[in-house]
Amino acid sequence: MLMKRARIALLAGLVLASAPVALRAFEDKAPADDKKAPEKVAEPKPVPGPVVGGPVSAVPGPGCGGCGTHTVYVNEWVPEQYTTTRTTYKHECRQETYTAYRTEYVKECRTHKVCTYTKVPCEEWRTVCKCITVPCVETRCVRKCVETCKPVTVHHRHLVRLGHWECQEVCKHSFFGGHGSSCGGHGGCGDNCGGCNSCAPATRTVRRWVHCPEYTDCCETKMVKCKEYVTVQEQVNVCKKQYVQEKVKVCTTKCVPCYKDVTSEVCVPKCIPYQACRTVKVCVPCTENVTCCRMVCHKVAKEVPCAAPCATTCNTGCDTGCGHSRCHRSFNLFNRGHGCGCNTGCGCN
Repeated sequence: MLMKRARIALLAGLVLASAPVALRAFEDKAPADDKKAPEKVAEPKPVPGPVVGGPVSAVPGPGCGGCGTHTVYVNEWVPEQYTTTRTTYKHECRQETYTAYRTEYVKECRTHKVCTYTKVPCEEWRTVCKCITVPCVETRCVRKCVETCKPVTVHHRHLVRLGHWECQEVCKHSFFGGHGSSCGGHGGCGDNCGGCNSCAPATRTVRRWVHCPEYTDCCETKMVKCKEYVTVQEQVNVCKKQYVQEKVKVCTTKCVPCYKDVTSEVCVPKCIPYQACRTVKVCVPCTENVTCCRMVCHKVAKEVPCAAPCATTCNTGCDTGCGHSRCHRSFNLFNRGHGCGCNTGCGCN
């Protein structure tokens, strides 16, 4: 297991070590392609007209030493008028004739058979189901009321007497309305001074009725009639219904069909063709000449002032003409930022 891991680590180290060598060889080969001479572009003739587009690319001319002017070529887009032919479609109204159909109703005489029914009286025998009543005797359980005599003991009170007479002593009244006495005719009790201590009042005996009824309890046994309902079986006369089929003569009517020919006028629809005219829209192609505008690219030579040289300490005065100076150093992984990558043979790289 350890040997296998050691092999994998050794192989990865070899791959990482060979990668910078391959990249360095690719960078050394790249400046050799820049030694090709730049292609010369012929100077186009200027085209009169307004300038619409700005410069697309600028190529400095030879002999620019940091002062004066140099020639550059720029792309300018100039409008150009041209005439062309195109096909368009227009709508035109035209009259055309077509075949149309209309419906008309025409009267025709037609004969057809008509069936009518006539009622004819007739007699026929029919079997009917008739319900009749048949008397019969059946044994049924009925509840019957029976009268019986039962001895009953009755307790009642017998009135012996309602009351009795009693003798009572009452005061004796005089003829003139006063109480009678045994002391003369004076009022009061017979005293001249009107006192009552000298003599007693006169009384008399009166019989009076005293109501006090007296009863005696008597027990008497007697026979009493009572009704009882008893379930008994009896023969009962009943009537049962029975259905009997019998033939009966019945008067009825029959419908007899009668056919006859009837002639009548009917309206029959018919389609009649006719020629009609209508207006339709038709697309007609037509060719026309139009003037269009297009933008054309032209190369124009212009004199522009040269740019000032770089004032940094890294400028050695060597201009390779590639647009790169020692100030604009490209930094990569292997040359560590020395030079721009353009090999001019002056030893500045």
